[in-house]
Amino acid sequence: KNPLFEGDVLTTTKTRCKNSMAIQTIANIAKGSFGPLGLDKMLVDDSGSITVTNDGATIFSLLDISDPAARLLASMSRSQDQAAGDGTTSVIILAGELVKLSIEKIQEGFHPGLMSAGIVKASKLATKYITDYMTIDMDSYKKKYKRDILRDSISTSLNSKVVNSYISHFSPLVAEAVSFSKSNDQDSVQVLLRAGESIEDSKLLKGFAIATVPVNEKIFENNNIMEGRVILINNEFKSRRLDLGQKINLSDTSTINQVKKTESE
Repeated sequence: KNPLFEGDVLTTTKTRCKNSMAIQTIANIAKGSFGPLGLDKMLVDDSGSITVTNDGATIFSLLDISDPAARLLASMSRSQDQAAGDGTTSVIILAGELVKLSIEKIQEGFHPGLMSAGIVKASKLATKYITDYMTIDMDSYKKKYKRDILRDSISTSLNSKVVNSYISHFSPLVAEAVSFSKSNDQDSVQVLLRAGESIEDSKLLKGFAIATVPVNEKIFENNNIMEGRVILINNEFKSRRLDLGQKINLSDTSTINQVKKTESE
């Protein structure tokens, strides 16, 4: 016990064992949903809302994790999802195994700093190997073959997603969208979700789409407007009020209308 802090204060070996057990618990959760044969997880929140998924980032974002080490491992899944959009489960399993093996070596007498330096060095060697022997130079392929390589890569990524039953529909769709984009920025491809139709009705629009509704529904009752002119106005269609805190002192009531006119302008 420490008089300055509430609860128990764990140090050295006890702390490592406690963190390792928490990390292995998270890693074991991820193992059950890993790969194309992985099982879906059903998660129920306090309000009774049910989520069924095998996506690592979704699973760990819905779990209520209190242990700091386990929470840190779960945050890796979210970071992986933001950086690459895939590999959210495998990154948890890989990190869990590294921690497990490192703890075993530390218990044999290796210094923790040596284990950390070894993992960093191994990461650099693995990255170099992937860059030298496992990457594809897309510039050396013709446009048609580039599309085929993209489609195969996308199919691999979608195989563990909820839409894996529609790979044949989404793989060429996403490949065309990526090829159509002139930049490598993922924000250049916008995804609009609209309820009511089948998932197979998803399509690619080469242009700009705005998720909104017309002011007057009767305009589109009988026909669609094609090649129409669109004006974008970045302003509100209402009179602007004076900012809060401002005061106007009038000495003559006849100037009220003039003040109102000035405010509307």
